[in-house]
Amino acid sequence: MRKVLLTFFASMLFNVVIYSQTLIAGWDFQTTTTGGTAVLASPSTPKVYNANFGAGTIYLDGTNGSSDWFVPATGSTNTELNAFTGSTENTGGVLTTTTTSPAALAVVGGASNAANGKRIVFAFSMTSHSYFKITFAGQRSSTGFDSQLWEYSANGGTSWVSMGSVVAGTASGTLTSSFGASGPITVIAGGGGSGLSGVANALVRVTFSGAASATGNNRIDNIRIEGSSTALPVTFTSFSATKDGKNNLLSWATASEQNNAGFEVQRSTDGSTYENIGFVKSLSPTGNSSSSLSYSFTDFNPLGLQQYYRLKQTDLDGKSAYSAIVLVKREAPATLTVTKVYPNPSTSSIYINAACPAATTLQLSIVDMNGRVVGRKQVNAMTGNNGFDMPVTQLAPGTYLLQVLNADSKVVTTEKFIKQ
Repeated sequence: MRKVLLTFFASMLFNVVIYSQTLIAGWDFQTTTTGGTAVLASPSTPKVYNANFGAGTIYLDGTNGSSDWFVPATGSTNTELNAFTGSTENTGGVLTTTTTSPAALAVVGGASNAANGKRIVFAFSMTSHSYFKITFAGQRSSTGFDSQLWEYSANGGTSWVSMGSVVAGTASGTLTSSFGASGPITVIAGGGGSGLSGVANALVRVTFSGAASATGNNRIDNIRIEGSSTALPVTFTSFSATKDGKNNLLSWATASEQNNAGFEVQRSTDGSTYENIGFVKSLSPTGNSSSSLSYSFTDFNPLGLQQYYRLKQTDLDGKSAYSAIVLVKREAPATLTVTKVYPNPSTSSIYINAACPAATTLQLSIVDMNGRVVGRKQVNAMTGNNGFDMPVTQLAPGTYLLQVLNADSKVVTTEKFIKQ
């Protein structure tokens, strides 16, 4: 069983406050109609990037506490900045989904890995905001930087506070070999980023290390700095999702709660559109707690090949906010199989869980013990896990067969059930 982690890094799991966010600054490195800067391939790669949405600047030119990243006068030999194909991760419905190169900023090891230890700096305003977080799409080549140390400064760069490190790995939330596998990567400082509350000249810097070749790189795209003026009174210490056989197990814990009604569990197959699949009440009868509380929720019907989960925390006054997103990935099955038919016996409807090796059309048929088809339904199945329902209210009490037929009208499985 493989545990899949999350958009929180291990070193950032504590004192994370969730909140309703607004976009302060966003970089897709393409949109210029808003005054933003577009990335270009070396030797034309810019060293300063105005936000493509909102207001903010990224410095790689040696000013504002950044390092001066080398870009040659011609060609790309030993360049430390470049541009490549981008990502659709973390667009948030605002940043562009176009991925054609040049679309993502690449920081590169350079001659003799000279870029190890170099920094980039984000400058933005936290006026009217008390909390902040940063999310981005990222990936690394096999010899690219294997660590990014994130820090913030509330005093113009005189001193810096660590936000933790993003490191190389294979799980969602780490620097993997592809944007899709990395998923949206989230960086949140302790206390939900309250250390920059109200700071007009807020700075965040990233120090890159671990590049092992002149061309080893990290690609960065769709950076979003988001903030809030208020935080909901729930402090998370962890949130994870784990495969548990055919099911997915979600686990989370809180360090403290104030006025908390509970958590709506939401699931998505694309990371954009979510549906409610359950609700978990606060373990505190009053919604208030100063001690650690642990929660879990099992998704008995994870759909598709990848499932994104988030929590919608709601307080007793009706205010709500979303947690970070966690991701579980599954392999496509080798053959079409029905994994579960329930409830059995049934009174009104039966539910069918089916795993498909590819997207296809299926026919669900209910057959009585005399061989007559007494119910039929055609459904579209996606690759991976699927869930369907069949009404049985109209059936007389007795024993029936559920048959699942493939696109060639061949019966691939038969399950017996009882109508009460």
